Amino acid sequence: MVLIGFSLIVVSILWVTSGSNIENTQWDLQLSYAENSLDRIAQTVDSVYVQGQPAQTYINVDFPDNTNAVYLGGNSITLELRWKGILRNVTFYTAANMTGNINSAPGRHRLLVTAGSPVSITEA
Repeated sequence: MVLIGFSLIVVSILWVTSGSNIENTQWDLQLSYAENSLDRIAQTVDSVYVQGQPAQTYINVDFPDNTNAVYLGGNSITLELRWKGILRNVTFYTAANMTGNINSAPGRHRLLVTAGSPVSITEA
């Protein structure tokens, strides 16, 4: 009986610890998706900006499931993530000024990045 009780305590501790680790891993994964998407957008904006008009290119980016909003303007692009009821921002900066509107729905987005003053980003 004591052995079963001790085993249950050990299993409970392991269960709680693994649950916490899974949540942390999920957040790290969502954050990584957000950073990769914004980095790809920022690099493309800078590349098109340097090439000048009439340069344009299409890119595909994936927004994580907990994406709340996307803010684009000036030389920054911000992805607002919601995690456990708290809003957290991931921001990347570019050399070029940008304008446009990106849908904040989670999942894959095909974007058209067009050189100009400012660089234009639109859903394709």
